[in-house]
Amino acid sequence: MTSLFSSTCDLAARLPPLVADFLDLEISLRRRFREESVTDLIVASLIRLSGPRLSVQVPVDEAKTGNDFDIVIFDPMRRTAVQYRIQAKRLTPHRTAWDMGSYVELAHPNGTGAQSLSLVRSAAAERKIPTVPLYAFYNPARACDASGGLISGIEMADGRAIRAVVRELIRARPKRPPLKRLSTLHPLFFPLSRILCPPTSDGDSLMPSPEGSLQSVADAVRAANERFIGSQLYVPHGKLADLRGITSGIGVRSLRRFDTLPPVLAIAMARRSDVPTVIRTRTVDRPKIVLFSGDS
Repeated sequence: MTSLFSSTCDLAARLPPLVADFLDLEISLRRRFREESVTDLIVASLIRLSGPRLSVQVPVDEAKTGNDFDIVIFDPMRRTAVQYRIQAKRLTPHRTAWDMGSYVELAHPNGTGAQSLSLVRSAAAERKIPTVPLYAFYNPARACDASGGLISGIEMADGRAIRAVVRELIRARPKRPPLKRLSTLHPLFFPLSRILCPPTSDGDSLMPSPEGSLQSVADAVRAANERFIGSQLYVPHGKLADLRGITSGIGVRSLRRFDTLPPVLAIAMARRSDVPTVIRTRTVDRPKIVLFSGDS
């Protein structure tokens, strides 16, 4: 799987169905693949794709590596970058109705929703690189096929929108609304290609630009949130309409030119020619994948 892709556009198009098929293997193997397994496949695929155009930084303490990771797109010539902080969840399919499938750990841990809050807060606290919180939802092929192509093996969603859903889920105790189900969440989804292959990208280009990727994601988030608001069948407290203003801070205007590179980018630049040791262990909280765009 990790040597099939010629560019990030190729990866964004072909990896989701491979992930969907991989997750379906658990039926015959009688074991459940967790989010970390799929995240490892994504990271491995990017590493094999990119060579000197990529740097991976992983935590020294393995206990800190979980089901979240960062993708940083950095243009050394323009000295601009955008960072996507991604939290992963996988679908538990329903036996008969695809849209009844559920992301059972959406309000992790223990129904408190603290994970979703941490994602949004940590992204907002980043001062050195503009950071967008996102969710990656991993879906097995049986659910994708049953949906008639409405969902794929990897679907992205705005982290702040998912946080609003989780907050509503917590408020609803002891009654549990169907906010974890595909029937509720799928209008929020947009494809991985919005990050790795924006509409302005040359399909033959190995890496997207920070500006093109961020504008593509901002447009996708706005459209998805509007779609979600229009689709709601169950909103107990009417708070999800707040999503209309949730993307106001996302856009290429939030990018800036670095006079001094943040440590993550400085280390990536220093190591970029060292292809055999593209993976570096250092004091980071989560795996960081730095993709170099542009011609340098």
